[in-house]
Amino acid sequence: MRGLALVVLLSIIDESTTTDCTFGLWHLWASCSVTCGHGNQLRTRSVTSRSQSLREKHACAVQSVDIRNCTMEDCPIGCDVSEWEPWTECSVTCGRGTMYRKRTLVSSPANSTSVCPPLEQLRSCKLQECEADNLSVMYCRGRMDGNYGYAENPCNEKYYSCVGYVYQRRTCPPGLIFNMVKDRCVFLKDVPECLRASSGRCLSKRRHLLQLCAFGILVAQLLSCARMY
Repeated sequence: MRGLALVVLLSIIDESTTTDCTFGLWHLWASCSVTCGHGNQLRTRSVTSRSQSLREKHACAVQSVDIRNCTMEDCPIGCDVSEWEPWTECSVTCGRGTMYRKRTLVSSPANSTSVCPPLEQLRSCKLQECEADNLSVMYCRGRMDGNYGYAENPCNEKYYSCVGYVYQRRTCPPGLIFNMVKDRCVFLKDVPECLRASSGRCLSKRRHLLQLCAFGILVAQLLSCARMY
């Protein structure tokens, strides 16, 4: 019994030093590995010195990690969700954009304050670097500050704007249209619902863009039809 007490006492006095390894103070415990139910927590400490007799560089690593159990709030009972739907296409054709996916809540517990798992997720995406050669700088016949005109193919090119005697036009791949407000090419399905008809009247309902382009209708900003895409 005396020998056992001595061992316990030694471990309490100097738990930061072993025969071959010396450690710094423990770092704070990391977050629990789960948001509900039972999980684990991890904490680490640095190796400050090791005995020259140790051949392996990582011989002290096992003693530099500590794991303990953790318990969060009870997981919602009956809170079932469906499988994730496939990720959407990247929101841009070049540069950095976002992708989105969702799932549905199949069932949730009645009269429960517990939070169910998230139903939506976003992540960044980058298909390729934006190329500089899709930007064309050309000269206007006259000074037309702020005026808009047609590009050669209004269904997949930007309506250009003149600044001084120069205008810039950026082309998009087939199936995309240039969004002048966001300054990038976007998918046809992502154009806003506000459309300007050839009569100048703003249409509130969304129409099929290819049909609109065939009749020369401009795609306009959502809040104001005065600014064209």
